[in-house]
Amino acid sequence: MQPIKIAFIGAGNVAWHLAPALQAKGAQVVEVVNRSPEKALSLVEKLSSAKVKADLDFRNSEADWVFITAPDAQIEPLASQIQLAPRQVLLHTSGSQPLGILQNAHLQSGVFYPLQTFSKEKCIDFRKVHFYIEGSNTPVERKLLSLARKLSPLVSTATSQQRLGLHMAAVFACNFPNHLLLMAQSVMEQYELDFTALKPLVEEMVEKAFALGPEKAQTGPAIRKDTNTIQRHEALLESSAMQSVYQLLSQSIQKKGKD
Repeated sequence: MQPIKIAFIGAGNVAWHLAPALQAKGAQVVEVVNRSPEKALSLVEKLSSAKVKADLDFRNSEADWVFITAPDAQIEPLASQIQLAPRQVLLHTSGSQPLGILQNAHLQSGVFYPLQTFSKEKCIDFRKVHFYIEGSNTPVERKLLSLARKLSPLVSTATSQQRLGLHMAAVFACNFPNHLLLMAQSVMEQYELDFTALKPLVEEMVEKAFALGPEKAQTGPAIRKDTNTIQRHEALLESSAMQSVYQLLSQSIQKKGKD
């Protein structure tokens, strides 16, 4: 059986991990397009047979599937510029963008969304990553499900609306807590304390939230209605922009405790 041949448009964090992972499972990455040829070349050097491509005309390309792994705001403009042969399928990997932005330009299209945060410096174990799939038709969707299952046992279909909700939940669960950790790091540094001392606390919080459910796992002065401690914390933050964040989250926790 001939390997699936894939092209990537975008050489950022997602492509950096996804392209080699697909290659390791038998796919052949044949081309990489990126606004920065240097970044495209860096990704190509991680792959066995890929080449840097300079344009968006794939009609004579070997690629069966063309993945757009560019930032969300660039997906729709790129889709309108891409030229494909009828046999080829156009895909994106975004959680927030609907399938329709591809269907408007190409009938054969799909979404291949890995629910994960990607950084070039951190390896990803795709066996632990949930993939959410959507296809413009049943044959495309079946092929995408099959491809995703080569990487992970955690594969589901999801509509564009479901995926948008999932992406929003991921922002609450991942992006916002990371920003709060940045704030915590700032406080630890202010008091000449080691930021890594918080790691066991954070790990226990996450483990407990998924074991008991976040509502039962909630602790701290806000849920205890410890007004004295809250006021002392707020006084420490009086000249900081973090005070309003502290107040808003404390109020939200207390409101949820009353529901």
